[in-house]
Amino acid sequence: MALHEIPAETLRDLLLNIDGEISSACPYAFLLGEPQEASLDSHRTWLEEHGLLDSPPEQDGHLALLPSLRRALDIVARPIRRILIGEVNPQGARRAVHVSDGAEVVVAMFDQQQCLLSDPADLETFRAGLVKVIGPAKAKSAPKPVQLHPAALRLLGAMAASVPAESGDDSDRASSSAEAPTPAAWPLPRKDCVNRLTALVEDAAQGEEILESLVADRILAAEDGNVDIHPAFRPWHELLSSGHFLEIQRLEFPQSQLQDVQRPIRAYFCGPPGERCLIWPTEDESGEVLVSRPTAKDLKSFVGYLVGYIDLK
Repeated sequence: MALHEIPAETLRDLLLNIDGEISSACPYAFLLGEPQEASLDSHRTWLEEHGLLDSPPEQDGHLALLPSLRRALDIVARPIRRILIGEVNPQGARRAVHVSDGAEVVVAMFDQQQCLLSDPADLETFRAGLVKVIGPAKAKSAPKPVQLHPAALRLLGAMAASVPAESGDDSDRASSSAEAPTPAAWPLPRKDCVNRLTALVEDAAQGEEILESLVADRILAAEDGNVDIHPAFRPWHELLSSGHFLEIQRLEFPQSQLQDVQRPIRAYFCGPPGERCLIWPTEDESGEVLVSRPTAKDLKSFVGYLVGYIDLK
């Protein structure tokens, strides 16, 4: 997927020269301002130098753009969804924004004075790339999923400083992150563990109850006044505390209108590329999350759901 760095003024005029209306969901709509007309003649040299003109460069008296660039412009002009990919690893963090027309997807971002726009990729190829980065479990050796109270996930995250606070909205996560305890190493005194859980749930009695529940569920082990990760949970803990985190978020724009945006769909994955586990809310009202390693078939279907791919085969 070739990525083009296009000056903001050039991209504005490219959009103004395509056919059809530019919707409010266009990620570059802020460049357009009041209705105006623009010519590509002043950008011809730049477009030629960067290989973005077709051959021949003039057709029917107009500059002819590469077909791939023309398709990309049509997609960003009237997208029906936005897909955000956020990734954190021990070396740092990065974020990529994509938009889709339901069949193809392009990178569409703004970096200072440059607009980043990629050639289109079909949605199935895009899905396959994400499946590879996440990595499915082998069908015969998929570990048994575990269900966690959000406070437990936040405790493990605070200890490792690697996973999101909970599966709520952005304001919830920001607030929870600010209140998270200072990272520490396992094992730790039982009293310290209860205090950390209490700080997370803001309820001393519930903090003790959560610890007892975690011990009963073999998430933690309590012995001789100390608390440690239970041996049965260590494979999951290694992924959760790896320092690798991936978030996929999808926003739908009915009728390509930004004001009609629907509630985002988010999924979180922890672990190094190719070995990530999924963190997904349970269907009940407990607020608990399920940590699992989907098989290849399930992961393919789930990632397809995340990116809006409909498998008609």
